[in-house]
Parts: sequence; structure tokens; C-alpha cells
Amino acid sequence: ASPGNRDIAVILLTAIGDIDGKLRGIELGADDYVTKPFRVADLQRRIDLVLDKRRYRRELKVVVEGADSGLEKTSHSGA
Repeated sequence: ASPGNRDIAVILLTAIGDIDGKLRGIELGADDYVTKPFRVADLQRRIDLVLDKRRYRRELKVVVEGADSGLEKTSHSGA
């Protein structure tokens, strides 16, 4: 994915339910794979889960980068 599209969530909606297709979609970067028929409530929940997961990853990245920054300061100060 190009850097400009990295934050776009992708959920594949398809009538193809074979496991190979699902695995291929996930390997190519899809966040989830939903086969038809599906209930709208189920799709909405999966969308919510994908967005939550992306938010948690962003938050974790901030925490890790902050921790790394603190470690660098400590190692440079000789402590």
C-alpha cells in the first residue's frame, strides 16, 4: 500500500467463501473478509472492530515511540 492509503481500512465483501480466497485477501492487506449473505448488524460490528484495532495500533505506536525516545535520552545521558 502506498503511504497515503495506509490508514484506509479495507473489508472485502464477497460471495466467494473459499478459504484460499479469504487467505489471499488478508495476505494482500485486507483488514477483514465478509462473505455473503451477511447481516447488516454483523457487518457493522466487524467495521467497528477493524476501526478499534486500527485506533489501538496508532495509540500503541505513540506509546512505543515515546518509550524509545525515553530510552535514547537515558542512554545518551550516561545513566
